[in-house]
Amino acid sequence: MKTFENVTKAVIAVGMIAFTGWIIISLYIPALSYLHSDMGLLALILGFVVATLFTVLVWGFVGMGFSYILTAFGVILGAIIEGISTLIEHHKRV
Repeated sequence: MKTFENVTKAVIAVGMIAFTGWIIISLYIPALSYLHSDMGLLALILGFVVATLFTVLVWGFVGMGFSYILTAFGVILGAIIEGISTLIEHHKRV
């Protein structure tokens, strides 16, 4: 059962880290690329505020659904690995 839980937690963690990385790359990197332009400090600050608000909204709506999908995938993968490890332990005893 411990393997099952560890696999589920690992799948969720890797998926959420990748999801967060995607949000950061797609929102903040384009805002930073315009830092050297003449759009002004106020526009840069507003860009970061909008990007942060969008990040919170994406995490609130898409992130929750994505975490459910990752949990289901982790549970299935964890059950498969737990079953395989149980079979291997059983065959070692026999």
